[in-house]
Amino acid sequence: LPVRVPRCYFSASDDTGEAYIMLLEHLVDSGCTFNNASTRYSLDYVRQVLSAFARLHAAYWDSPRFTSDLAWLQPPQQHEIAIPLIGQALQMHAATMPDVFREMGELYMAQANAIHRIWSQGTPTVIHGDVHDANLFFDAGEPGFLDWALVARGPAMRDVGYFLAGTLTAQDQRDSGRDLLTYYRQQLLALGAPAPSMQELWQQYQWHAAYVWVGAAVTLAMGDAWQPVSYVKASLERLHGAMVTLGSVEAIRAA
Repeated sequence: LPVRVPRCYFSASDDTGEAYIMLLEHLVDSGCTFNNASTRYSLDYVRQVLSAFARLHAAYWDSPRFTSDLAWLQPPQQHEIAIPLIGQALQMHAATMPDVFREMGELYMAQANAIHRIWSQGTPTVIHGDVHDANLFFDAGEPGFLDWALVARGPAMRDVGYFLAGTLTAQDQRDSGRDLLTYYRQQLLALGAPAPSMQELWQQYQWHAAYVWVGAAVTLAMGDAWQPVSYVKASLERLHGAMVTLGSVEAIRAA
């Protein structure tokens, strides 16, 4: 991959893939830092991550290898358990959340299959699929990517929309969201990838901001089992601001 990842010294699994072992580079000993969006947040930091995304996505943009040695990469999975868990999250938290929480939850529960078809639109590339602060590290000025459990073949905006919606402050979302998307597109073009128009990228950004929300809402329904509730609520506050600014619910409903 054309991005920084932990070096893998050894890996093995049984025939089913259910039992496995990996021996990875100890990133602390390599001088890497973590929680960087929390500690070094700036628009320059966001651009550094977007540049790394562009290198990854451009390298596999509509790759013919998806029908040969990379055929094992599948589109992102749709998990049926998300619908009842979002219903549970609505019952438990809708009264204390902004309107967009209930609106998105009800729309997803009614139109989950159609929404996942929308999320699959766009030229396929290799995507990380789960880029939040805990899955990023920094090594000598270069962002690196941890936890590739959700690696998939899908549209680039699955990564970019996920990262921007979950990382930008509300003010930066309003003031700089479109400029950052333009910056990412320019990086793709410079690397030789036939990037979509800004109109198409912006529409996909509107859609994929809600993809991040589904994961957060499902996690919230689980209480503290997967993530502390306080952490999830803080993430949702940022996501709700992004979805309102972007008009995500209206854009998905219209599509």
